[in-house]
Amino acid sequence: MTSREETGTGRVARQRAGGRVRRSLQGLPAQFWLLIGGTVVFNTAIAVGLPYETIFLTEKLGVSLGAVGTVWAVAAFAGLPMQLGGGLLADWRGRRLVLAISAATILGFYAVMAAATALWQVAVAAIAEALFGWPLYLIACNAMIADLVPLRRRPVAYSVWRAAINVGVVVGPLIGALLLATGLSYRGLFAVAAGGCGIFVIVALVVVGETRPTGGRSVTSEGDEDGGVAVLVRGLGTVFSTRRFLAFSLAALLVLFVLGQFLWILPVYLTRDLGMAPTSWGALLALSGVIVAVCGPPAMRLTRRVDQYWLMAAAGALIAVGVGGAAFVVPGWPVVVLVALFALGEALFWPLSSTIVSEMAPPELRGTYMGAWTLVDCAGRGVGPVVGGRLTDRFGGRRSFAAALMVGLVGAGLFPLLRQRGEPRPDQPPTEPAIAQGVPGPVGYEEVPGGGAVDERRGDDGEEAGG
Repeated sequence: MTSREETGTGRVARQRAGGRVRRSLQGLPAQFWLLIGGTVVFNTAIAVGLPYETIFLTEKLGVSLGAVGTVWAVAAFAGLPMQLGGGLLADWRGRRLVLAISAATILGFYAVMAAATALWQVAVAAIAEALFGWPLYLIACNAMIADLVPLRRRPVAYSVWRAAINVGVVVGPLIGALLLATGLSYRGLFAVAAGGCGIFVIVALVVVGETRPTGGRSVTSEGDEDGGVAVLVRGLGTVFSTRRFLAFSLAALLVLFVLGQFLWILPVYLTRDLGMAPTSWGALLALSGVIVAVCGPPAMRLTRRVDQYWLMAAAGALIAVGVGGAAFVVPGWPVVVLVALFALGEALFWPLSSTIVSEMAPPELRGTYMGAWTLVDCAGRGVGPVVGGRLTDRFGGRRSFAAALMVGLVGAGLFPLLRQRGEPRPDQPPTEPAIAQGVPGPVGYEEVPGGGAVDERRGDDGEEAGG
């Protein structure tokens, strides 16, 4: 084959792959894209103010860095129980209400930041935000996407959602920096962030429709003698009696323990111990966000025939190497490589984990399962910096990150062990006996509110699943 023929063949293959990705995106329902548009606005608004919260408190209010760190830590752990409550609320009263509560709470947090004169005011707002803000947003969106999108397309859909979040994470700080350069104060910046969150409140209440399944038995069906609260508690018991969910959560916790150190411990180690400039870390964060946003959806589409648990193992290994590998590198291009590997791991980890949890959840308990998964997520990423920071202080950065590498690789190695024997590949529908045994997979038609009946047996581009 000549080089020209090879070039032509490669171009055709790339065009076909690109066409498949476009078809998989075009097949997602309209309401999903409304949620994605709102997500970009919402996360851009948050990221306008987020990088400057600690700077404002220390420079303008004169609060010590230790006191600020304590407020953030207390708020994060105080909000953990409500993540279970948020999932129950999403199944009881609907996803849209939870979404609106989340956006309104974050709006309130930035409104307080814009007017705060004392740390206690920020502390109260931060605890409220941890209880009713970002975690509830994750719960509502995870459940809503599972309601709207057939199982076979969920990895791509969750990846698009995560890409939208990362677009906001990349664009928001740039807007914030530009506004500060024009002379806007930090308080003005927080007011802008609150205004953007207000737009999303309107989107959640007016534009986005309710997606909570109405067919079949609801978690609060009429006629339950014990009342709705008792039914919800039984639903929570169902989640934590599901051994497969508990095993998956344990493996994920090990990876999340490592992932949580990326934002908080790794930059300190790189700048303090390896001598990297702080501005370089900002550029690396932007690179990470771009990789997740650009590579996530195509990666999900191109790996659709690979077993999801093996992909989770690959994602966990990439995250472990991306963070723990810092123990063995020097400043410069090796750090860039590590950040790129970490970002690729994130691009796989988040959509796959949400998809797997959504497969385990009965439609009437999706919110509850997603609330439990959000609890696992936040707990793992919260414990990581606390333990990692103490290990770094006591044993040094290299030993601490070497330990993180081992922990992450152990977690990654557990995922393939969770795959049930005889479970169908992701590109094949399960057999009737498999369905009877509770093996998750595409099982026919699913009613999607506002979107008509969706045939889950069809592939991303309209082809039959087995074809």
